[in-house]
Amino acid sequence: MITKRIHSQDAHYKLSPKNSGETSLNLSNEILQLIAPTLTKGSKTPISFTLYRADYLKALGAIVNCSPLYITTSSSSTVVSSDPNVFIKDFQAICSFFGPNEKKTYSVNLIYRNDGRIYLNALEDKSSKFNIRHFLLEERSVLEFYKDDNSVTIRLKLDSSEDDVSSQKNVTELIFSEKNLTSFVLSVIQYVNKIDGLDAIVPYASSTSPIKVSKRSTFKLTGMFLESTLDDVKARNLSHTRWFEDQFTLGERNVFLSTQWNANGDYQLTLDDFIKMIQCCYGTNYLYKTGPNGEHQLYLVSKKANNDLKGYPLQQIFYGAPGTGKSHRIKEIIRENGIDEKEQVIRTTFHPDSDYSTFVGCYKPIMKSVPQTYVVEGNEKPVMADKDNQATKDEIVYDYTPQAFVQAYTKAWTTDKPVILVIEEINRGNCAQIFGDIFQLLDRGDDGVSEYEIKPDKALENYLKEYFAAFNDLDEQIKTGKIMKLPANLYIWATMNTSDQSLFPIDSAFKRRWEWKYMKIVRPYKKNEDGSFKLNENGEKIPFDFKIEGDHDWWAFLQQINAIIDKMTNSADKQLGYFFAKAKNDIISYDTFVSKVCFYLWNDIFKTYALDEQQGDLFSYKDKEEQKQQLTFPAFYDGDGYVIKEVAEAFIGNVMRWGTDTKNDKA
Repeated sequence: MITKRIHSQDAHYKLSPKNSGETSLNLSNEILQLIAPTLTKGSKTPISFTLYRADYLKALGAIVNCSPLYITTSSSSTVVSSDPNVFIKDFQAICSFFGPNEKKTYSVNLIYRNDGRIYLNALEDKSSKFNIRHFLLEERSVLEFYKDDNSVTIRLKLDSSEDDVSSQKNVTELIFSEKNLTSFVLSVIQYVNKIDGLDAIVPYASSTSPIKVSKRSTFKLTGMFLESTLDDVKARNLSHTRWFEDQFTLGERNVFLSTQWNANGDYQLTLDDFIKMIQCCYGTNYLYKTGPNGEHQLYLVSKKANNDLKGYPLQQIFYGAPGTGKSHRIKEIIRENGIDEKEQVIRTTFHPDSDYSTFVGCYKPIMKSVPQTYVVEGNEKPVMADKDNQATKDEIVYDYTPQAFVQAYTKAWTTDKPVILVIEEINRGNCAQIFGDIFQLLDRGDDGVSEYEIKPDKALENYLKEYFAAFNDLDEQIKTGKIMKLPANLYIWATMNTSDQSLFPIDSAFKRRWEWKYMKIVRPYKKNEDGSFKLNENGEKIPFDFKIEGDHDWWAFLQQINAIIDKMTNSADKQLGYFFAKAKNDIISYDTFVSKVCFYLWNDIFKTYALDEQQGDLFSYKDKEEQKQQLTFPAFYDGDGYVIKEVAEAFIGNVMRWGTDTKNDKA
């Protein structure tokens, strides 16, 4: 399944006035590869999709409730009233096209132009006047493309489960409102630069100056920035102010923003293209609106928590080699589904000393404020701090202290929202010892609730009884702590690093109660905050591009060193994932490379495994006198503990040449 969020160009109903006469529906190369992988540039073909009537009835109802909206042409915009009668033609088209059928085949043309643009046209069904575009709402509609053996299906979704799409995004803050367009653009760039930086714009910026920022078939901002110095800009502005004198950093370039917005001249700088660029580069974090008096307004928006993780396993373990992004993937799911990290996620990490008491809970000595009393003739009386308040003192007392599992358990039973218990490094602890009788609760029924109950010990029972006392809608046995069952909204997700040594084995009975998600070593792609992939001007996903200091390609190094590790160990478990070493501004410093990567290789790989005839190629370098030396781990450091970059570069070179010399010798 591939999704397409509907932006202004493809939407029939727009959120603000624009000049756009588009009648087709643009597609990405990724969607093309799914639905028609054999279609070549300069070609077109008829194509059919399966559509569902309920999607369009729901979409139409949402559109009616989301006015004011605008229908645009290439030269004008028409405001649409909230009167449902305005939409009667679209309702009649749905009825005529689908009739009594739940779903219907929809036939259009698919075109792949020589310039790379991909789109659907001839969208109106001639007999019913049904047109898929007429149900697409800017920044609210999402198309989902599915393909099976026989057909392609398009499902039309709203990006919230609520019928009123105007409520599925909460406008959290009006950042600013400007009557003047040029001032508005400057304010937006200043704000996003401060909060997010301008790196997201770099893939769309031309190498020449003045700088064009463009994405094919989406936006084109000619002469948006000038690469220059402040003195040069001041000189250019002597006769007419063409550039703001605020300096920005675009990648590694010092740039200045144009003042010529919607002006007649050499540059094409329109509001519509500017908003498209912001939405493309920064996802849907920002919402543009026109104020009641024509002001340009920018809102900071946040996704409403959908409180729905349906489709995700209740219990799953993300496993793979180090650096494959296991913990990161869990964070992505949490963010993409609007889960409140502070309120709905409980985290813990297993280690060799973890046990039932550190995972579930136990009595512990704690400092507690207790009332002060004294005894007179056998009667206990309060010590008063003043006329109205009894004095207290701090004493060490024993009290039940809940740990991660009980914290998640109690929270889940007292909310309808999903609660996630995240266990990092689950195989570094003795799971049988840590889970104890809780293991029985991991068997879930079709409703997501534990199939079997357990009876907690008296200490835990008393704690649960006290905690649940105020929640009258709970099952009596759960409320009083007599029994324990996992509720259907409690998710337990864990990570497991397959390369760790001295691990506790996980038995097959425990394994059966989890879904297992393997994290493969791949070059990952960049994502927006809403979980969608960042795309370049050709509509292609943008991969991460880490470099090792000295401009060595990190992904090329990983592929080569992993081939060496595979030859040594005959296993993928000890290979390195893309995020094994942390990059700062996409650069992995020599210090990080040696202390993280080389230390791991020497400590976990090279001292245990041999490389046979090619070993010498890897473990040698030339010193300052050009004398060949053995490359041991201490050789990376000088006498003061600083990394010797020449030695680090020599090792990188050895890795990248590994196997080549041997092949040449044999040849």
